[in-house]
Amino acid sequence: MGGLTFGQKRVDLLIEIWNRIYSDFPEWKMVIVGAGLDLAKAKEIANNLGTQRIYFEGSQNSEPFYE
Repeated sequence: MGGLTFGQKRVDLLIEIWNRIYSDFPEWKMVIVGAGLDLAKAKEIANNLGTQRIYFEGSQNSEPFYE
């Protein structure tokens, strides 16, 4: 949730970790909410890894995601 940058939030690392574990948790999904300088790169990493059940929601009202 928030600004999508690799330097501060390490979304790139989060995607790589998700890619390693998602098959162990078939009922889980990863939702990335926010926008920023590295959004396109994050989508590219997920696509190149073939990561499944990862969703990029862009800029949204954060309240429903926290609820």
